[in-house]
Amino acid sequence: MTTAAEIAAEAYQRLLVPVVYGPWAAAVIKVAAPAQGERALDVACGTGAATFLLAAGVGPVGRVAGVDFNPAMLAVARRLAAERGVVIDFRAATAEALPFADESFDLVTCVQAFQSFPDLGRALAEMRRVLRRGGRLVGSVWRHIDHCPGYLALSQVIARHVGPAAATFGPGILGDSRV
Repeated sequence: MTTAAEIAAEAYQRLLVPVVYGPWAAAVIKVAAPAQGERALDVACGTGAATFLLAAGVGPVGRVAGVDFNPAMLAVARRLAAERGVVIDFRAATAEALPFADESFDLVTCVQAFQSFPDLGRALAEMRRVLRRGGRLVGSVWRHIDHCPGYLALSQVIARHVGPAAATFGPGILGDSRV
C-alpha cells in the first residue's frame, strides 16, 4: 500500500522539481561550480534535484552524498539514481546531525531549506564541520511569504479548504525571525 508520504514525494518530483526546485537547484549548482574529483554534499536533498547536478559536476572520480530527513523523498532519489546509473550516497539525516566525519567535503549545497531547520545555528555549524578548510557552502533561501506571491496565494487556498495548520511552508517562508 502506498503511503501519503510516498504519494507526496512522487508528486513533488513530478510536479515541483521541473518548474520550481529544478531551476533553483541549477542556479545554486552553477554558483557552486563543482569541479571534477571533488567531494560534495547536498543537505536537505529531497528527491535529488541538486544532488544529481553535483554528481555530473564532480564526475566519476568525485563523490556525492545527499541527506534528507524524509525517507519517502530519499526513496524517490534512490530510485532515480538507480534508473540513471548514478552512484550517490543518499542518507536519512537531519541538517543538525550530519552523519559524516569532520572535513569530509569540498562543497556543501542546500537549496531552499535553511528556513525549515529547527535549529539553524546547529545546522550551519554541522555544515561547517563537514567542510574541509577552504571548502564552499552554497545555498538559497526563501524570503518572507509577503515576497512570494505564489506561495502566499497557495497558503490562503490551503488554509481556506484544509485548515490553517496545513497552510504552512516552514518557519522561514512565514517570516520566522531566524531567517
